[in-house]
Amino acid sequence: MIRLIAIDLDGTLFNKEQKISPANQQALQKAIQNGINLTIVTGRGQRGAEMALDMLDLDLPYISSAGALLRSG
Repeated sequence: MIRLIAIDLDGTLFNKEQKISPANQQALQKAIQNGINLTIVTGRGQRGAEMALDMLDLDLPYISSAGALLRSG
């Protein structure tokens, strides 16, 4: 059973235009509906992680700044 998805931003969640595709948005919503916890894990700083959360309109925990900053959702 999957309990957590930790997802990177660049080249994973973000496409080449730094946007989140509708398919990725739908996949994340489906995971949430199935009770799976999500977190963003990125080498980007706090601003980059929060930009992704704004795009998704979600309040999720994240790990940013190459692991130096943690924020619970």
